[in-house]
Amino acid sequence: MTNDLLASLDALASAATNDVDRWSYRAQHACALARLGKIEAARAEIRSLREYNTAYSPRLTGWIFLAEGMCDHFESLSTDAIDRFKRAHGLAPATNDPEIKSFAAAWIGASEFLMGRHEAAALHAAEVIEGAPANGALALSRAHLVLANCLYGFGAEAVAAKHYAKARHFAVEARDISMQSAILYNMAAFRLWRLTLEDAFGEQLSAKDVRLAELEVNSISNLDQGLEIASLEAMVPLLRAQVRLISREWADADTIYAESIDGGARRLAPRYMAERAYCNAMLDRRDSALDLASEAQGMLGEGVELDDRAACHARLSMIFEVLGLTGEAAVQAKSARETRAAFRAYQESLRPRLASIAASVG
Repeated sequence: MTNDLLASLDALASAATNDVDRWSYRAQHACALARLGKIEAARAEIRSLREYNTAYSPRLTGWIFLAEGMCDHFESLSTDAIDRFKRAHGLAPATNDPEIKSFAAAWIGASEFLMGRHEAAALHAAEVIEGAPANGALALSRAHLVLANCLYGFGAEAVAAKHYAKARHFAVEARDISMQSAILYNMAAFRLWRLTLEDAFGEQLSAKDVRLAELEVNSISNLDQGLEIASLEAMVPLLRAQVRLISREWADADTIYAESIDGGARRLAPRYMAERAYCNAMLDRRDSALDLASEAQGMLGEGVELDDRAACHARLSMIFEVLGLTGEAAVQAKSARETRAAFRAYQESLRPRLASIAASVG
């Protein structure tokens, strides 16, 4: 459990025989606080560490960079965190601490995944899996999660399942409940990513899959509330909104989207906004639906990945169809088909490479 991990790091800091070791454990403690969503406490600890680190110890500096990256990542799922992770990775040879190198590589991979650099993310995950030290369970858990996400997103679900299981195994070994929560979140998010995409294209959904998605989201909420894990509190409600969406509970879904979209990842905002607009169309709120649909279209910048772009266009087509705007619906439907075809071609081109990377690490 994360409380066990925090207590263990406290004990290691207290028992340390030199200041660098003691403060390095405190930096790891700040990393754990950030993963729990306790960003203010983590940043306060980092400030103390920076005041101490006047000699710029490479090892302590590396852990401080990692803690700062964690804060950036968990505060807003910011891809800015990758700069701190890269700095820690670059310092690793001078630290005599192989855990820093593997931990940094794992989180570089996590940031690259968020940026849509899927092959690079998988390669960094493989670096960790092949080279993590014996005490590298935390890094291994994150690396297997990154690799699993890459594989699932590119249609290799069976291989992904194996790496999700390994991610859980190492999270338990590390006694990090926040990581176990993150794994549950990612599994639910990818299931809903697929279900809402299929739903936007008018495909029949499996009732079993919808029910499983709902159970997964409920499990995350119960776990996070019971253990006061705040790192995903902005994102989990959006999963719940998507469950309501595909369950045709328009009013409930709209309420959750309205309260939660601003706190979610920016790259997913067009998809969420279009989903909310569709709820309003189904609730016969024509003006609101059109305003939200226009807002979703305005968000479709270069940072939106092909699959999310296809889902947004498909959902916009559904909205315009419901509202009787057949010309606009046809335009969006054409964009949706073309974008989905481009995404499938991208999947097909990269899937063998990702499968090869996964095979190389067993």
